[in-house]
Amino acid sequence: MSEHFSEDEMRCKCGCGQVIISSTLSIAQEKLRKADGSVPHIVNSAYRCPKWNKKIGGALHSRHPKGEASDLRSLGMSPRSIALMAETVPEIDGIGLYVSIGRQGRLVQLFCHIDVNRTNKARWGCILYPPSAENPKGRKEFVNYHELSRRLWKECVE
Repeated sequence: MSEHFSEDEMRCKCGCGQVIISSTLSIAQEKLRKADGSVPHIVNSAYRCPKWNKKIGGALHSRHPKGEASDLRSLGMSPRSIALMAETVPEIDGIGLYVSIGRQGRLVQLFCHIDVNRTNKARWGCILYPPSAENPKGRKEFVNYHELSRRLWKECVE
């Protein structure tokens, strides 16, 4: 697929074997990796076949089934740091920061979503809540990207 991202890690995780990745996403991921100082990125999810995207609760108009999105994390930097670096890559149009609620209500950073080929820039934050009696599957709450980023920074320095 590209110098630092293999076809296997970009493939749909359902086992169907499909992989479709836009050349713009490949270029954007490589630029992001270089902007991050060549810290290796781990691809949680890239291409998703429509069936898998629906099964895992992906957005109706997700860019993953088009091969235009990737969810990244790194052993060397936080998802928030990846998101900040993604701001410097012109091909990246969409940036999402995904977190979950940890102990004492503190946020746990999970991954940074990037996507390409949008007509407008998009930024969002998403808090994933664990399953509960009221919500056996858990729930998602979309929040302001910049407020979430500031909250993560504040928790890091406290």
